[in-house]
Amino acid sequence: MFNKYNVDNWEWYKPSISQYTRYFPYELAAGLKIEDVYMQIKNARSSLLFTQYDSYKPFVTEDNDITSTYLKSKFLFDALANYNYCIDLSWQFLYIYYGNNDYSIIQDNKVYERETKECNKESLRYRMVGLAKEREKFDYVMHFLNIPLTKEVRNAYNYIKHRGTYHIKGLGIQGDDRFPTVFSGAVPTLKIITREIIDLDEWGSKLTNFDISFYQYFEKLVQELMPCDFTDGTVIIKNLPLISERLEQWYKGSNRNKNVES
Repeated sequence: MFNKYNVDNWEWYKPSISQYTRYFPYELAAGLKIEDVYMQIKNARSSLLFTQYDSYKPFVTEDNDITSTYLKSKFLFDALANYNYCIDLSWQFLYIYYGNNDYSIIQDNKVYERETKECNKESLRYRMVGLAKEREKFDYVMHFLNIPLTKEVRNAYNYIKHRGTYHIKGLGIQGDDRFPTVFSGAVPTLKIITREIIDLDEWGSKLTNFDISFYQYFEKLVQELMPCDFTDGTVIIKNLPLISERLEQWYKGSNRNKNVES
């Protein structure tokens, strides 16, 4: 289904020994984030593929319309969540790439976790526009976020996050949105809380189109930012003394900072 939009090359950005002998910490951590995106989009595609099954007999003991509808909705919601993770991780990729070139992001798990948690629209703007002067790339990211389809996918995920779930035809009864009895007084009508209805087939098509859109968006960022030979497996032995020197400088600076804080 997605052969034309193959993402297997994103997996190759996970840094190995060869990359550690050739690139800076921010590039190594950014490469790991690319692989994170790869894992989530593959999860999303797998779930989306399962929504297209007409029968789930190999997976369930009792295959009927209710079971089929339930499993389709489960896989669709899984895909929806994974695609939203991809958006968040694409921002973390940029936030780390434009961050400080410091070995602490590799050496200290707390720093790495803090970098991912601090990433939001305003902090990303500060790094990309305020520090790196990359207004054009930041605008490119915001443009993708404001595409109507991206907004729909984002809003649907947030609806589930805050409301619980959608109503799916064939799974229970939604009922009317008004109480059957009219009361006297200023507000005679009592509303019944209902869920929004989601069409599984329609959203299967939407997520397929979103996948293509996200692929084009993220592939452009990867190709423009990461070194063209990053996935080359060559180990540069002669760089080891330089890495040792940088690590020592980082270690001394880190200890000085700790002494100042204490």
